[in-house]
Amino acid sequence: MNKLQATASTLNVQKIERIQNPHLYQTYMLKKQKMDQDNGEFRVNDNSSMEPEEKISAVSMHNGAQGGVLGHGVYFAKDASYSVRYAGNPGGNRFMYLAWVLVGQYCTGHFTMVVPPPKDPSRLEMLYDSVVDLCENPSIFVFFFDNQCYPEYLITFQ
Repeated sequence: MNKLQATASTLNVQKIERIQNPHLYQTYMLKKQKMDQDNGEFRVNDNSSMEPEEKISAVSMHNGAQGGVLGHGVYFAKDASYSVRYAGNPGGNRFMYLAWVLVGQYCTGHFTMVVPPPKDPSRLEMLYDSVVDLCENPSIFVFFFDNQCYPEYLITFQ
């Protein structure tokens, strides 16, 4: 709740519901183990203190069928005020998830992407884990595989 208030203090929060989905959590943890093996310890060389697993806000957990500026995936933002702009239904209740996401290794996204690009052009099977708006200091993350996201809370607000 502190993170939400810090980045979107004007929200009129109606309720916060904890989400518990054992199947989704299990697939998330399996992906986390695989990414830990593949990537080793991950650090970003900037002042944002990013970790490979971050808790950030999202408007939707659905893959973007129509895509967006960074690709056809699930969009998350570090700043809840960004997500609020896309939460729909400004006259009534609006919804946002607070979720754990597996950031991993990332690169800059592009609107044509349906999967992340390869880390090495000679090894097409080794893809980046996610894409972002700015590699130097990312604020928006896009994931193309649902098992990299685990929603922890559903926040209803006006």
